[in-house]
Amino acid sequence: MTGPPLPVNFAGKSIVCHRCVRLAWRAFLTAMLLLVLGSGNYALGRKQKAAVFGSVCDESGCVVTNAKIWLTNASTGLRHESTTDKDGHFVLLDLEPGTYSLRAQSSGFAVVEITGLALKAKSSRGLSMRLRANATATPSGQQSCGNACRLPSREKE
Repeated sequence: MTGPPLPVNFAGKSIVCHRCVRLAWRAFLTAMLLLVLGSGNYALGRKQKAAVFGSVCDESGCVVTNAKIWLTNASTGLRHESTTDKDGHFVLLDLEPGTYSLRAQSSGFAVVEITGLALKAKSSRGLSMRLRANATATPSGQQSCGNACRLPSREKE
């Protein structure tokens, strides 16, 4: 294996050991190979993931902030959690393809659950959930009617 020309001193003799250059060159090529292979596996793994995003509103269309969101994989039982933001939106990323159940809950509202939610590889799913007020409790000040209840962005599948 040959590499770049070696530096020489004034007498015309090499000032770098040939064996050291070969070892450094091999280490460099090995590092580059691992970098390329490692980044390829990472990119392939990321492409297989799915995402769920959406909004949570009450029956009148007012957004519900700080609602708790749970997404549970039906086959593994693995649970992902999120909370709605000030616009009532939530996002769950890096999900394995499979069948899920999605639950939303907020103080003063009944729990809403969607079951049989199928997620495919390389897809994102948008959902809008409506919470109903509990008959026994008045919803707390966690709702905002200044924002329309809509999805944060388009669904892609």
